[in-house]
Amino acid sequence: MSGECVYDLVSASDSLGAGGNVVNVKPAATAKKSRRAPPPTASTFGIHGTSAVVANAGGEYTDASVHPSRKPIGTFGREVGSTVTPENFLRKNEGPLTASRGAPTVDNSAFKKSEYHREKTKPDVPLRNERPVMGLRTEKNFVVANAVENTMAVPTKVTPAPQPRATDREDFGKVPQYITEIKEDMTARKQMLEDHKGAERAAQERWSELSASELAQLLDGLQRRWDALNKDYQTKGFNKLETPSQRAHQELVEKQLVAVEFAIQKLSRQHVFVFDDQK
Repeated sequence: MSGECVYDLVSASDSLGAGGNVVNVKPAATAKKSRRAPPPTASTFGIHGTSAVVANAGGEYTDASVHPSRKPIGTFGREVGSTVTPENFLRKNEGPLTASRGAPTVDNSAFKKSEYHREKTKPDVPLRNERPVMGLRTEKNFVVANAVENTMAVPTKVTPAPQPRATDREDFGKVPQYITEIKEDMTARKQMLEDHKGAERAAQERWSELSASELAQLLDGLQRRWDALNKDYQTKGFNKLETPSQRAHQELVEKQLVAVEFAIQKLSRQHVFVFDDQK
């Protein structure tokens, strides 16, 4: 065996007691750390604002060293205990500043039920131990009673509903409005037709037919005018037109020849009418 021993590690003063006996020295008991239940596996609940993405990813029982995954109010809010009553919540227009901001205050008396609402519309359901009254009998003869009632009854007089009379109408005996409108329309149409016919007659009176002598006289005058213009037009050839005034005169003579020829063509018809624009 080697010369090493575990007793060599313990000092004599620590291991020996007052009587020289060996005292077993137990190490100081370490405080047992409380072990809480771990958060749900791979949960994101309650880790807002921490560096952890999920909690308890590998069955960890300890919190993160830098950012704890569980916070004192990271569940459903702070604990309020019995200071808050769910039934006594703040309702509309019941706050402390309701009157200052001009909102109408709530009248609690308006929501109370009146005596009319408290009246029962239907009777209560009978209890299980309640029994109806049975064995009731009557001595009344309904056949005789019905015969007597029908015999003594006074027949009611049926008054027919009054029928509407035509003479009771407000417009009875008066000409209907639509007939008056139709007559006015017909009168206006007749007047317009008469005006149109009068205009046609007046226009026809302003047309007059030329006689044969007048027509021959006009044709003779136009023919002599055409001969004079044609002679003037043929005398001056285009090679002798040296100045602009001579060329303008030649063009004017040509236009007059065309106008005279058109007038002769118009007057060559059998009947020629002339419109009198002086009337």
